[in-house]
Amino acid sequence: MKHKLLTLTLGISIIFAKSFTVSDPPMIYIYHFVSYDTTTVVFHGGIQDESQSKRLKFPLFNKNDISTGESLVVGKALDPKLVSAMVTSAVAKNPFVNIAGESIQNRIKTDNFIKLVKSYNYPKRTDFIFIGEINALASQYEIDLKLLDVSTQKIVSTESFNLPFNSLANLRTMINSIVEPVIQKMVAPFLGFAYIRVDDTSREKIRWNSISIRPLESMVGAEIQKTSDEDFVPFQSVPIPPEFLRTHGKILNKHNHSIDIKQVSALDDNRAFLAGKYIFKGFLKNNEKPFETTFTVLPGDLNEIHMSLPYTPPPKDSDGDGIPDKNDACPEVPGVSNDDLSKHGCPP
Repeated sequence: MKHKLLTLTLGISIIFAKSFTVSDPPMIYIYHFVSYDTTTVVFHGGIQDESQSKRLKFPLFNKNDISTGESLVVGKALDPKLVSAMVTSAVAKNPFVNIAGESIQNRIKTDNFIKLVKSYNYPKRTDFIFIGEINALASQYEIDLKLLDVSTQKIVSTESFNLPFNSLANLRTMINSIVEPVIQKMVAPFLGFAYIRVDDTSREKIRWNSISIRPLESMVGAEIQKTSDEDFVPFQSVPIPPEFLRTHGKILNKHNHSIDIKQVSALDDNRAFLAGKYIFKGFLKNNEKPFETTFTVLPGDLNEIHMSLPYTPPPKDSDGDGIPDKNDACPEVPGVSNDDLSKHGCPP
């Protein structure tokens, strides 16, 4: 099995030059071609007259030209819809990209890739196009995947792998191992992280693992629209990892690591956010009204969500006996609790 990787340095720098946010994420179009089988078809002329044997390349093969009883050897054509579905699933595993669409097309020549990009035969907001080719060579498939940048009309990444016919069960694993790193490399420059900081007003009230977050805006079709409460997604908090304590110690060491600051994490342990503006909702103990605030994620940064609640002064207790003046029958004299409200808070 052969696994080749070629990432064009110029292309990657161009990808990094783009600017993506949670309200305007990368849009990828999956564009696949039909299988192109180059396996030879052999028509046996017979032992006594081998001059009658014929060989045809599979693209020229027409099964109606074969009469029954003749021997033939053919390759196994791989349905491009299967590969397309697997590539789409691999792309969709990354929560920071959107899929603009998917298309199964007739095979075109390699030199027409750029013509495809220029044709705009895909949604106008498309940023990248995944192009797939499937070839059957001898006893194995060769699958080529190319990522094209629509704005620059450049092939920014190309990868291929060979898969023996009897190893088809490994197809999804191979596709995932190729597609997922490419997509992650695409979005990495636009990811940031977030942490929650509490203070005296919220330290005893926050429910650390009952938080929800939604983007302030998101892409719906071809338009950026405001989100609503139904777009909130549950998150959790986790201890600040040592790597951030090392790189952001000047900021984090001002606070108690164990009770005042925690990093925000998705329930699947993904701790990154696509750059942009978000709304944070923190649920409080004793059914108090949830705390909400907006925060901004800057790419590459550890961004703070400060959870500060309105200060509520304790009820006045002039004599310091623990019974508020409003309930104390003797507010100027320390006393004790009494079921008789006329004596409640008075000396025994």
